[in-house]
Order: sequence, then structure tokens, then C-alpha cells
Amino acid sequence: MHHTFPCPAGSPAPGTYDHEIALNEAAGTLTTGNFSTGGGYSVLYSRPDYQGGIKAIPHGQRGVPDIAITGAIDHGVVASCGVCAGVTTAAFFIFGGTSVGSPVWAGLVALAGQMAHHRLGLINPALYDIAHGKKYATNYHDITVGNNTVQEPDVNGTLVSVTGFNAGAGWDATTGLGSPVANQLLPLLADECN
Repeated sequence: MHHTFPCPAGSPAPGTYDHEIALNEAAGTLTTGNFSTGGGYSVLYSRPDYQGGIKAIPHGQRGVPDIAITGAIDHGVVASCGVCAGVTTAAFFIFGGTSVGSPVWAGLVALAGQMAHHRLGLINPALYDIAHGKKYATNYHDITVGNNTVQEPDVNGTLVSVTGFNAGAGWDATTGLGSPVANQLLPLLADECN
């Protein structure tokens, strides 16, 4: 499968970070159109106080997403199942999207809650407070490459292009604040949510 975004020539060394791109996979992975992340600006919900000061978010509109995490299918999570859908031997499969992203974030928040010794509650204000601080680059991977423009079939099966948003420096309507540098972000999240 051909990707239009830059990929590293070789594999990064174990334990190192190379880069990320906004989730946008070519047609044929899941649908006849491409598969991408969501994002944009709500016309129903107003901008919450914790998103104040972010120039990329229009006044009065809620910007989404707040944060990014893995979701690719092409580079997804490998899982195994002892007995799946009638298969009696171990089966391996790859999955992604919110099926991966939601449990990964749930696990990260659970770890931060253990560090804080209590439930964290709404973490969004803390995520933005930390991002506005001087240590943004040490707590978030700023994803600046890619977009969430998609081609999806309409009711007649004709592919229709829907222009999305480009990833960029700081918060954007494709990757939010970026992805977490978990070992740095979680202790701060535990402290902020006291």
C-alpha cells in the first residue's frame, strides 16, 4: 500500500521515538473510501474554558479532538484470541481506530489515577493546562504531518471527497494537542487532577 506521507527509511531503534502522522489510511483497508481520524469544530457545543487562548479554535465553538493516540489499522495492534468467532485454535488479528485508542487512553488514565491515589474525574482541563505550560514539548508529541480529508461513498456508492483539516504545530483539528509522552505526562496529570 502506497502512503503519501514521509516514513522513516529504516526502523527506529527500540525505545526511541521517530514521528507520527495524522491517521489517514488509503482506500481498501476498511472501506471503499479512505479511513481517517475525525476532528473539527462543533456547531452544537460552545468552546469550553480550558480551550481558551487557542487561536486555532474559533470563539464559541468546541474544538475536537483534545488529544491523539494510536489508531492505525495498517500499523495497528496485534491481538490474539483463543476462541474467536467459531475458530477453535488461536487466531491473530490486527485492529485499530477507537477500538485501540479508547482502551489505551483508559489505561493511561487508570495509571495516572493510581499515581494520584484517587479517581481523576474530568481530565480535559488538566491536559490543556499542561499543554499551555512551558513543558509542552516534553509532555506531548506534536503531530504536524497529515490531514483527515476523506473519500467516502454516498448513498449511491459514489465516492465523495470531504475536505478535512491539516495537522499543524500545537493544537489542531486533526490530532488535538498531539499524542502523550506518557512517562512525562501521567505524573503531571496526577498532580493537576488533585
